[in-house]
Amino acid sequence: MKLITACLSAIICLISQTASADEIMQSNVGVSFKNLNGLSLRKALSESTMIYTGIGYRISQGYRASDSGSVMVNRDSNSTAYSLTVGARKYFNRDMLSKFMNLEVSRNITKYNSSNTSSASGSYNTDYQTQSNSANITYGVEYYLSPNISVEGAAGVGMSWLEDTVPGNSYSNSKDILFPLVNIALTYYW
Repeated sequence: MKLITACLSAIICLISQTASADEIMQSNVGVSFKNLNGLSLRKALSESTMIYTGIGYRISQGYRASDSGSVMVNRDSNSTAYSLTVGARKYFNRDMLSKFMNLEVSRNITKYNSSNTSSASGSYNTDYQTQSNSANITYGVEYYLSPNISVEGAAGVGMSWLEDTVPGNSYSNSKDILFPLVNIALTYYW
C-alpha cells in the first residue's frame, strides 16, 4: 500500500496542469492500469456511460519447511492467475472529481504447481487449476490530474463461483461473497 501511495504522490507532483470539466468531456478512449496487475481498455458511449474490458495476470510463490523431529517436510508452491473482465460504468457527474458506479463480470483461471519433499515418504508434485466467475458492483471516485490522466478508487461487493479440480478425482464447487472489494486505477485518456 505504501508503494501505491508513493507512486500516486509522484504522479500528482509531476503533473501540475489541472483539468476542467470541458476538457474531461472530450475523453472518449482510455487505457487503465488497475490494481498493479491488470490492464483495461475503456470506451465512452456517452457523457455518462462507459464500457471497458481488461486482462489481469498475477504470479505468487511460496515455500514452507517443517521439522517434527524425525521427519522433515519441504513444500514449494507456485500459482499463476489469468483473468478477463468486461464491465460498464455509469457516471453521476463529470467534473475534476467524478463519481461513478461500475458493474462488471470476470472469468478467472488459476494454475497451481506444488512440490513436496518428505524425509519419510520421498517427493511428489501436484498440478491443478481452479476456474471462477465473478460479478461485482463498486462505487467510486475518479480524480483528473490533467485532461488526459486520472486516478480512481472504488469499493463495493461481489460474488464469486469457484470450480476446483484437483488430481485424484477430487472436485469442489463453492460460492463466495467478496466484501469489501477494493480497486484502484491509473488511466490515460485520448
